[in-house]
Order: sequence, then C-alpha cells, then structure tokens
Amino acid sequence: MPEISPTIIWACVGIALIVIEVFTTTFFLLFFGVAALIVSVIKVFGLADLPTELIIFAIAGLAGTLIFRKKIVRSLASKTELEIDKDQVITVTADIPAGETGSVMYRGSPWKAFNDSPVDLKKGDDAVIKKVEGIRLILVPK
Repeated sequence: MPEISPTIIWACVGIALIVIEVFTTTFFLLFFGVAALIVSVIKVFGLADLPTELIIFAIAGLAGTLIFRKKIVRSLASKTELEIDKDQVITVTADIPAGETGSVMYRGSPWKAFNDSPVDLKKGDDAVIKKVEGIRLILVPK
C-alpha cells in the first residue's frame, strides 16, 4: 500500500477545513485551513519536523484568527443588515413593555420585537421599525 506524503496530508487538511468553513461561516476554521496550507508549502521546501510543523500551524492559525477574524465578521455584518424594513410602520399585535421583547406580526409572519423606548407599546399602537437585528425587530412608538 503506497504511503501518503505528509505534505499531501497537510494540504488535504487545509482544504477540508476551508470547505467546512464555507458551511459554518464562523471564520475560525478558515484561518486554520490556511495555516495547514502554509505548513504544506513549507514542507515542500524541506521542513520535516512534526513538532515544528505543529507549532507553525498553531501560530499561523491563531495569528490569523486574532488579527483578521473581527475585521471580516464586522465587514460582513454591516453588509447583511436589512435596511429595507427600516422606518416601516407596523401595528403592535400584543402589549410590549418598555425595554422588553414581545411578538408582532410583520409581512404575514410572527417576529420577535424589542421595544426600544421608555414607554409601553400597547396592542393596536402603531410603531416604527428602528432597525432589524437578525430575526428581531427593534421598535419605537410612532
């Protein structure tokens, strides 16, 4: 049975981690996948010491995560914020106390809604969508 080169193993691990990252979007596996590919490239130039390979892998993965992860997550988060619903007027379907979360119907679906004002929103009141945070509407009185 032919033996698989450690260089190929590092490359396969790197590619596998990057592919898994596509489905998880946590931006942790991405940097460790790139780190594994870096180790694979360094092995081509003669690195043959497993402890050194593991140290390079750990340092490159952690450095990439610490330096770039927040920047990437922040840049993607600002692009995914839904602006189309901002300033839309909705009718509150159940009482939502000030600073609390309740449920409203919006576009035919139930949504979680946070009352971001110092006054209670009563059933039947009109409210304005201040912003959307994930699957939660942030409301203020009209």
